[in-house]
Parts: sequence; structure tokens; C-alpha cells
Amino acid sequence: MEHVLLSGDENVLKYLSVVMESVEKNSTALVTFHIFYPVNNKESEEILTQLGESYSIKTYGINDAILQPLTNVAGKRWPAAAFYPLLASMILPDDMDRILSLDSDTLVVGNIDNLFEIPFEGKALLATSGWISGKGEDYNPKGLNWDFNSGVYLINLAKWREMGIDISFWKSAQVKLIEKGVRTQFDQDLLNESFSIHHTKYINKAYNVNPHKYKIAMKSPEFDGRKILHFTNNADYFVGKPWDIKFEKSDVSNETYNFHYKITPNIQEMTEEWWTVAENSLWINEFLRESAIRKKAYNKSVKYFRGYALELENRKNLSGMIQGARKAMLHNMVLYFSKENDYPMYYNKSAFKKSILVNKGVRIQRLVKDNNYVVVPFFKQLKLDKKYKLVIKLWASGISELDLFIRRNHDNKQLIGNIRFENIMKSSKEVKIEFKIDREDYWDIALADNGVVNSFLVIESMDIQEVL
Repeated sequence: MEHVLLSGDENVLKYLSVVMESVEKNSTALVTFHIFYPVNNKESEEILTQLGESYSIKTYGINDAILQPLTNVAGKRWPAAAFYPLLASMILPDDMDRILSLDSDTLVVGNIDNLFEIPFEGKALLATSGWISGKGEDYNPKGLNWDFNSGVYLINLAKWREMGIDISFWKSAQVKLIEKGVRTQFDQDLLNESFSIHHTKYINKAYNVNPHKYKIAMKSPEFDGRKILHFTNNADYFVGKPWDIKFEKSDVSNETYNFHYKITPNIQEMTEEWWTVAENSLWINEFLRESAIRKKAYNKSVKYFRGYALELENRKNLSGMIQGARKAMLHNMVLYFSKENDYPMYYNKSAFKKSILVNKGVRIQRLVKDNNYVVVPFFKQLKLDKKYKLVIKLWASGISELDLFIRRNHDNKQLIGNIRFENIMKSSKEVKIEFKIDREDYWDIALADNGVVNSFLVIESMDIQEVL
């Protein structure tokens, strides 16, 4: 008997039917699914009753108040259910010594019998580092909050009990993250802070393949095919979950105008694999209906917001974008960076060394996505002994607040302020923030969305003035 841990609330529990079906199709062992859900949530309980008619499940109602010491700091961005797996050793039976934790947006596509048998060798976790091209087992962790991805990992329950893991253990990890300046504070951050360097055994990346990073996984010497897909986010490509939209082959395009993002053959084909398994779900008709509604909404919003954007999407690199900025008499350019990779979608290092004529300011719309910045290079030398004022005018939709950083890159940045929007649906604002810098090589202003994912932002103007 093998054990799989799943977690979720009423918003995602239906999609667990697809994860469970994929596990059973790709494992010869009998599998029991242990599901953590919000206690006394009637809608969740009704879904679980239906799941229990098709799969071997055990359910555990979680009182979200237990997690408040963590969720109060992490904020509303992360539902309490995202933290449920951290309670595994406290809730699961003492005679269970290991369990495979899977996110709701994973899909097992290859045989995983061997995964259940990999020895822990005294480690607290088995996990994959999907961000490198080398052999996964040889990964040298760097103590970062993304050394491994928390969508797929095996928990050594015996080791967790031996380490006395409880809420205070995770709270201690959270304090350390805050001291390091890590702002996200979700389960992956806490797991990496606690385990990535000394307590994790890294395994073959075939067990956690991000469709957006499939080419990286294929470069691994040990890669022998996809075992588990994990539909997590990416800066350039479609940001949604597999159930969001059922893509057809005709939707494949390298143009970012379609659905706001590129839909590559990999994305379409792997998303289609999810829908093939979903055909056996009790909720398949509901999934199809909701997908059609979302697809129509995406097409409508693309046409509506395209009018706000400058014709920069077709530029091939930063140099081209800067030439376009000069031609349009703009003061600065808005670029789009991933927090995990210090380069924009359009990349040319030499472009940063070029200066732009001062004129009317910036006006460009970008779709703000989870784990990403909107970045405005300012091409101005700031001095340590001076005081400055940032004046920025914004239009936003779907954003509750923005953190403002002055940066050299992701690892070298300084928080200078925060903008809150009273009307999350649609709001415009002019903000003036005074600040002093702690180093002289900063060269851009970054805006990080702490609100709703898939929101829109127009930066109408930005200027940095010396305060006399």
C-alpha cells in the first residue's frame, strides 16, 4: 500500500479527481489518498463524499486557526490550504512513515512505482530541483527559497516526528525568511528554508516537470522521460492551470497577444494530456463549461486592453525597444522581469548602457503575473549623500497593493515604499515617495504586485527628482 497526500478547499478539490486518476493509472500498487481540507466546510465535504465513491481516500478536516501564526504573516495571497501539508507529521497516523505530497495542478504521466521506493538516506524530504540543466541528484543547493519545488515531494514522516516539527518549527523558519528579506512566505519558502541544504535528497527531475521548462529537464543526463507534470507559472508563457482553458492546436502561437501569453506546442500538448485524464472525472462537463467561459473572457480582454499598449510586443530585443522609445519620445521603458531570473522577456545587456532623452514619460500596459516584477529602468546616476523623490502615476485593475523597489537586480534591491489601491477593480493614482539609496549602482524601479494575479497595470509617467 502506498500513500499520497493531497490538500485543498472547495475551489480545487474537484480537480484532485484528475490527479488521483493519473496516479492510479501509473502505479501498480494500491494507493490510499489522504486529503486535508477545511473542517466543517459543507461544499468540501460533499465533493469528498463523491471522490470516496471512486477512490480509496481518508479525509482530515483542518481548523485553519491552527495555521494563523503562518497565514497572518503570509497574507491573503496564499489560502490556508496551501500550508496544510506542513501539518503532515502532526495529523497522519504514527504508523505511517512516508507519503508523497502532490499539488492539485500536477498530473502523473509515467510509471511512478520507483518513486515510492527511493530511500531517504536519513533525509527529511525527497524533492526535485527543476531549474537546472545538470543531473538532478548532483544538485548543490544554495539555500534559496526555490532550491526545490514544493509541488511534488516525498515526506519522511518518521524523520519529521524525530525533528519535532510543529507550528513553532515553521514559525521559526518564517522569522528567518523575514530577516533575509523574503516576502512571499508560502509553503515552498518555509520548506526550503528548513530543509533545502541539509535535509533534502534531490532526485530525478522527471518527477516534477514544468511544461514551460521541459527543454531544461530534457538536458539532464539522467532524464528518462516525463513522470509527473506540474503546471506552475512562467513569465512568458500561459500562466493558468490546465483546467483554465482547453487549448486547441489552432491556439498554438509564439505571439504574446494570444491569451496574453505564448501558447507553445508543449503547453498545448501537455494541457491536452490533463484533459484526456479529466474525461473520467465526475465533473468533466463542469470543467468544459467553465473552460469555454474563460476562453471567451480571455479573448475579450485581450482586444480591450490591447489599445493601452504601445506597439512593443513585436520588438525582438531591448535595443529595438529603446529605439522605439526614442522614436515615441519616451523618457523610460517599461520592461518585464521574472523574480527568479534577472532578465526581461526582451534581453540585451548593452541596452542598459544607453541613455534615453527626457520627455513625456512612460505609458504602457502590462499584465502583472504572480512572482514577477514590472520594471522601469531610469538611466540616472543616484548618489548616496542625496535625497530623492519618486513621482509615479499609475492606472491599475485587479491590484490591491504594490511594493516599490529600487534595484540593481533581484538579489540587490531596496524597498522604498508601498502603494495601496482603494478600488481593486479600477483605480488611478499619483504617488510621491521620498527615499535615500544604500548603494550607488541601482538602475531601475520595480513594482511587485501583492494583490490579485492576472491584473493590469498602466504606468502613465515616472520621474525621479532630487530633493533640495
